[in-house]
Amino acid sequence: HTTLLKQLGWERKKNEPNTTTMLRSMTIFSLGLANHQPTLKQASLLFHQLKSKNNLDQNIRGAIYNLAAWHGKEDTFNYLVEKYKHEPLPEEQRRLLRALSMFPSTELQHRALALSLTSTIRLQDSYVIPLSLSGNPTCTFIWSWTKQHWPTLMKKYSSGTHMLPHFVQNLAGTDNTKEQQEIKEFFAQKQHQRDDIKMAITQTLERIDVIINFLEKNKIK
Repeated sequence: HTTLLKQLGWERKKNEPNTTTMLRSMTIFSLGLANHQPTLKQASLLFHQLKSKNNLDQNIRGAIYNLAAWHGKEDTFNYLVEKYKHEPLPEEQRRLLRALSMFPSTELQHRALALSLTSTIRLQDSYVIPLSLSGNPTCTFIWSWTKQHWPTLMKKYSSGTHMLPHFVQNLAGTDNTKEQQEIKEFFAQKQHQRDDIKMAITQTLERIDVIINFLEKNKIK
């Protein structure tokens, strides 16, 4: 990855293919997650540049936001929330929401989820934080949060929004049989069902089965 980043550079070149642009962002983020210090140092410089001048290639902004969050604390969280509130561009707003899901702090993860249920977040984007947090390896409570807030979610997202299935699909990363059984029993109850999530429930339970069977077959705990 380090060799790849040297080849790609940190700035988009004129007429470069879109695949190269995407690869740069992914490489920066991957190296940052791997705690590669030169990458983290440069990403931190760019984040501070972004804060002071709001001047940074939009194609790597997501990676820079995410790494700032991954290594950030409450002040960074508060900055991202305020920036979201004043950001006019929907695409940039979604980048900020994904970054708010990247903090390793359980407290900040809970704050991000609470924020997603408020009117601060546009309805069409309110699924982004729970979705992104379900992929955050440090977040261990997406199922318990979903279960606790299910009546609220059912009320907030009518069938016409086509958004409630996202909250079922967020559970597909479950890798233990206890949670698997809880999810199955929960959605077997009539009050938790709705026609627009039937397919999502079936697909999610199938994916959980695949993960658990793979882990058992390969003796991975």
